[in-house]
Amino acid sequence: MTDELTQVRRSTAAERVRLALDYQQLAATRQREDATIIRRLAQRATTRDMIILRLRRALRMALRRMDEAEDRAQRNAHLVVDLRARVYRLQLRVDAGTGAPEPVPQASERASADEIWDDAPTVVDLVGWDQRASETAAESAAQSAAETAGKHLPSRKHA
Repeated sequence: MTDELTQVRRSTAAERVRLALDYQQLAATRQREDATIIRRLAQRATTRDMIILRLRRALRMALRRMDEAEDRAQRNAHLVVDLRARVYRLQLRVDAGTGAPEPVPQASERASADEIWDDAPTVVDLVGWDQRASETAAESAAQSAAETAGKHLPSRKHA
């Protein structure tokens, strides 16, 4: 009976050792898998943070450029008001010299700079106008180059 009891205890102890080794291997495998997952998540978070930083920089730059363009447009609107006033005064002088009746100032000539600013083009309008002007300039340059090239070709005389 002692031999059976000893044998049962030994087999139970061997089973416990085997289970402990299996658990240890399972825990090590899970730890490696968890470390891999954590590393991948950290890489994704780092990449996401870098993308967010780049987008913030681009947004700040675009907002700064937009503010600068709006400031330029507002300055130009003030210049337009000043120039219209000068033209109106000049027209009054010319009309006074010729004896013409005094013209009634137009609403745009009487408008203040802030009222003109309300009708000033937006940044989108300015960019669109600039693109159309660039396209027109490119087309006219290409047409001019084609005409110039046509003038310098040697003429063919048919016999």
